[in-house]
Amino acid sequence: MSIGTYVGLVPIPTSVLALYDFCNDSGIEIDWNPDNHSLHTTVIYSRKWVPAVQKSELTVYESEVRYLDIFKGQDGKNVLVAVLHAPAVSLRHQQLRAIYDLTHDFPEFVPHISLSYDFPKSIDDLVYVDPPKKILLWNEYVEDIDLTE
Repeated sequence: MSIGTYVGLVPIPTSVLALYDFCNDSGIEIDWNPDNHSLHTTVIYSRKWVPAVQKSELTVYESEVRYLDIFKGQDGKNVLVAVLHAPAVSLRHQQLRAIYDLTHDFPEFVPHISLSYDFPKSIDDLVYVDPPKKILLWNEYVEDIDLTE
């Protein structure tokens, strides 16, 4: 089996609720709810496996929603994301790459939270509602990625 390394952060509960309300008010169909922890921010997605990545001691990372965008998912579907201004998350990404010689397997690192994984619309079709400005992230976690196909 081929494995890689994944490091992520999750929004604190009040930030999850703010994102949930924003999606509902904007007409974004979501497949998550405030009680499920599927919302996350990727810090590292690397095809290189490191067995013992140390979790960060920083307990809360501050971020702000900059804008909404559509990324292409690995399956080719449209993924609606909230792009974040998150300097501490970007710094953590750089630290992990430097300390563990991890790769980043996308063209560039863009801190974001995926809101909808099969988004059928254009951003222009949404009801305009200001996104929540401050999103707090915490509970850094590390997982192995199964890279076998």
